[in-house]
Amino acid sequence: MSKPYRIFRTEVLRAQRISPSFVRVTLAGPELAFCGATLLDQRVKLIFSTDPETLAGADDWYAAWRELPDERRPPMRTYTLRDVRPEAGEVDIDFACHGDAGPASRFALTAAPGQQVLLVGPDARVPGHDASGVAWQPGRARELLLVGDETAAPAICNILSVLPAEATGLAVIEVPHADDAQPVEAPDGVEVRWVARTGERVGDDATPHVLEWARQRTSGVPGEGVEETDRERDGLLIWEEASADEDRYAWLAGEAGWVTGLRRSLVNELGLPRKQLSFMGYWKDGVVAVG
Repeated sequence: MSKPYRIFRTEVLRAQRISPSFVRVTLAGPELAFCGATLLDQRVKLIFSTDPETLAGADDWYAAWRELPDERRPPMRTYTLRDVRPEAGEVDIDFACHGDAGPASRFALTAAPGQQVLLVGPDARVPGHDASGVAWQPGRARELLLVGDETAAPAICNILSVLPAEATGLAVIEVPHADDAQPVEAPDGVEVRWVARTGERVGDDATPHVLEWARQRTSGVPGEGVEETDRERDGLLIWEEASADEDRYAWLAGEAGWVTGLRRSLVNELGLPRKQLSFMGYWKDGVVAVG
């Protein structure tokens, strides 16, 4: 049986700095005619390999990647597609660049036309490709809360653009600079706040906006309780998706320590039901990502 995700051979078509902190890289290749266009917060992976055929030709790309010796295993990072144009064989990925120390930021800042990179993404020909890698599961909810830092901005913008017209709620996106705010389509009932970071710690500027909104809509009675897990104490990335189909739904994504603490405040202190909330640690301050 075919798997919903596959490797696409691509090369850089162009790279454009769209704001102080974001670089949009357009990848192209004939295989991208079969790339799924779900967008939302669907996860894809980029493999920055100097020998792409070693993995592209493997029956099981992930097993082949894991089996490579440490000194030959290429860096791999997770992203969200910002746009897919199957008819042109192109995709856009927005990179939040924090200097050039990491392989992904270094790639975005130096990307040159013709440079090769492997994209692991949904295969539109395989049933189930549109649901794989998607954490956005609002069900019937029409009152929505979306919160994220710059790493979650592409996913939030994707989601906002396809919300039903009757949706209401708030989207808070914290970014390093005021000029990082982007035009985004959203229903009239959904307020979008781009919040510029004023300090060094991610989330400090966005959190008051979120808690103020929640206090007006929750019981204020402490909820079922969220305890810190071993994974959180150890600095590992965390991930939990909502399981309830209710009128209200919250989606939090970004730096793991921040979204973990924010979820704890929303549930433990303000009484937002845990089952109505998805939270994803996209990265962890001080911890090097491996995939």
